[in-house]
Amino acid sequence: MNRRMRWMGLGLILVSGLSVEGIHLARTQDDEASQAQISGRVVTADGKPLPRTMVVASGSGGGEVMALTDGQGHYTLRLAPGTYILRAEHPGYLTTSYKLENSPSEATPLTVRAGQHLSGIAFRLPKGGVITGRIRDEYGHPLIGAMVTVIPKEKQIPSTWLPFYTDDRGVYRIYGLPSGTYYVSVRAREWRLASFRGRSMRVPREGLITYYPGVASREEAEEVAVTEGLETTGIDFALKAEPSSGAKLFGRVSRADTGEPMPGVTVIAYEMERPVGVFLQAVSDQEGRYEINRLSSGKYMVRALSVMLKPEDGLAAPLRREVTVGREPVEVNFEFEPAGAISGRIVLDSGRIPEDVVNLALYLRAGEHRYPVSGLGRVTPHRDGSFRFDGIPGGVYHVHFDLGPTPYYLKSILLDDVDVSEEGIPVESGRETAGVVAILSDAGATLRGRVIGGKGPMPGAVVSLVAAEVFTVQEPRRVTHSGVVSDQHGRFEIKRIRPGRYIVFATSTQPARSEPEAFLEFLNRYRSQLQTVELRPNEIKELTLKPIVFDPH
Repeated sequence: MNRRMRWMGLGLILVSGLSVEGIHLARTQDDEASQAQISGRVVTADGKPLPRTMVVASGSGGGEVMALTDGQGHYTLRLAPGTYILRAEHPGYLTTSYKLENSPSEATPLTVRAGQHLSGIAFRLPKGGVITGRIRDEYGHPLIGAMVTVIPKEKQIPSTWLPFYTDDRGVYRIYGLPSGTYYVSVRAREWRLASFRGRSMRVPREGLITYYPGVASREEAEEVAVTEGLETTGIDFALKAEPSSGAKLFGRVSRADTGEPMPGVTVIAYEMERPVGVFLQAVSDQEGRYEINRLSSGKYMVRALSVMLKPEDGLAAPLRREVTVGREPVEVNFEFEPAGAISGRIVLDSGRIPEDVVNLALYLRAGEHRYPVSGLGRVTPHRDGSFRFDGIPGGVYHVHFDLGPTPYYLKSILLDDVDVSEEGIPVESGRETAGVVAILSDAGATLRGRVIGGKGPMPGAVVSLVAAEVFTVQEPRRVTHSGVVSDQHGRFEIKRIRPGRYIVFATSTQPARSEPEAFLEFLNRYRSQLQTVELRPNEIKELTLKPIVFDPH
């Protein structure tokens, strides 16, 4: 979530005879009147208060408001009017989002008005499950300080973000897990020396991964069952020392301009079909070679990063690569090439610079990639509207905006007075593409209304908005959509919509969107139940939607 500071101009009115204290009091009262409150209590599964629990309200326009519960589990959030999703977090317990009983979604958004106090918003947090055991090395000694990972078998179970390590007895204890089945694995970190530019460095190297009960691949591993609030004990195993003959990635990292090897580069492989955080990695050796062993078969996102590169080196990290790994080894080579750049400016369609331009954030995507370019981060424009991306390898890029709470939508991206929003911005290796103009507009439309189910207003329904040309698009990957979840009253609102023709519909559960082809198939199947709307600049249109009931499987 984005956390930005909003600057508000305060007009000072001087009235004869009005004291400074009076002015301060009036401002405080005005501020309190413009705020809203949400309060409630957090308890355990058996109804006991849960102190020091973090309650987080995530706003629809970006940003978060947080509060800690007191000794009796009570909390109060003071926030600006708007719509929020609330969640409660406490170590060892399952993070829980607020949800009405009759809401089909995982979380029910709450809408609050200025001056409103919404009370009684309660959370009941179940205690997470535990996996514990002891791990020994290949010689039978306790494995000390090794990272232990649990991977959910069910893809809908989120991966834990906390790192867990073995103690001096080789014992580990992983807590806060939802009910389900898991694979347990361990990697022992090793060290080796590498030389780079005449300097000797101690470079970490991940040892071979071993799965419970002491096997080399996940296909051979035994599943471990976990139940919320209970401990699964005795998950003991020893390292498997020999390399696996199964799936692996290998290759070479080098400079594109000279061909010389690049030692000390970290190559990371993320599983695309698993939660973020499940990954394997290796560090390139003196010859620039790396090898990642014991991968499970599947699709991976592979990237190469070097913490030793400096901006003055003028090299760009290569783009991420999507790789399918089977039983045979797969070679993936990376080249660091001379860095390119993209620079330009942001203006409104009136030609003015947005007054709140510094509240915007930009990021890049390469070609058809669904992910931002790694290593670049987000760029904040300057007050004159100018922006610049450095350290870019050659390719074609699309500029995307995080508009936060601003009233804008992206109207077009110009390069040499040609709209390249669809085609993208070309960048040559080692060259700068300058003169890009991003045009924003504050004349977006608003679509709002209610979702009415069989029992009346329906909270937690998913409302989706898709460009009407979705049925004529040649490339399914170009299908774009946006959506919101209806609040506690069944109401929804989508702002900053680019004027045009759209298809809008509501569903009781989230339709498949991860794969554009599957989403397009869903739209064709229920085409007769979709509504088409025409939205004009600055228009506010009200709709009543009846949800489409479908089988998500």
